[in-house]
Amino acid sequence: MDIEIGDMHPDEVREATAMLARGMRDVPMNVCVYGQDVERRIRGLEILFRVLLPAMDVPPLCARQGGRIVGLLGRVPPNAPPIPVSRQIGMVPPLFFHGPASLGRLIRYLGESQKHVPRVAHWHVGPVGVDASLQGRGIGTMMMQAFCEAMDAQRQISCLETDTPANVRFYQRFGFETVEEAEIHGIHNWFMRRDPAGRS
Repeated sequence: MDIEIGDMHPDEVREATAMLARGMRDVPMNVCVYGQDVERRIRGLEILFRVLLPAMDVPPLCARQGGRIVGLLGRVPPNAPPIPVSRQIGMVPPLFFHGPASLGRLIRYLGESQKHVPRVAHWHVGPVGVDASLQGRGIGTMMMQAFCEAMDAQRQISCLETDTPANVRFYQRFGFETVEEAEIHGIHNWFMRRDPAGRS
């Protein structure tokens, strides 16, 4: 496939969020948070990512095919500055779109996940997604290779979490190892860490 990897541009947020919502609509935790209706999940994820992606201190990596975004890898650097309170306040109202129950499940998931974040300085990976119609064609591999090469060059640790067994195997291919496991909302989660290649 003719794929290019590069940073997301500010004017691509809407396109990126729509793609990411389609690609992550069936992730177990997203089903738990937003329910069984597929269109409702997509809409909820679009709102979430439209709030989340612009708040990232470093632009996500994007995979593009013919200029169209077909994959995205979020990345947060070590000791990223906190989101200003004024911006946090502006992020809250859109998340009420699906009501307090969904928002409560999302907040609980984020809070429980935070308990398993390694205390060592690291880059956090996520969200990671490929457009639903193009999964399994190596796009995720290309994004992860680009990210891991940068981490190796910078001698940086990276961490992520996933609730999908197939993703555990995928990330293991790039040197990630499971360091903790936990049940959140009855869903099994794996917390993974990668040290830079050649680290002694």
